Amino acid sequence: MKIVRWGLLGAGWIATKAIVPAMNAAADTIVQGVASRDLSRSQALNPVTIHQSYEELISDRLVDAVYISLPNHLHFQWTVAALKSGKHVLCEKPFAMNAAEVEIMVQAARDNDRL
Repeated sequence: MKIVRWGLLGAGWIATKAIVPAMNAAADTIVQGVASRDLSRSQALNPVTIHQSYEELISDRLVDAVYISLPNHLHFQWTVAALKSGKHVLCEKPFAMNAAEVEIMVQAARDNDRL
């Protein structure tokens, strides 16, 4: 079984109370890294690595997939950046602010053979 090494962009309520507990309960996932504006929240998630920036996390070769729990207006920017960095992405809702952003995000996933 392949272990999926997750990176988290943001450490908000849904990430800390729902997503990370589910990841920790799964046999095939690990919280590899976290990047958040709040260092104490990052530390509380007990990741393998705490990143100093979002860019640093999506550039981490040990991260396979990125969970994006940033403010809504940042979903587009960081989803596209993560996909272009070769990461699979799971993004909180709303996925994007409009249909044009969704089209670009979907194309970035296709172009980089990522989900």
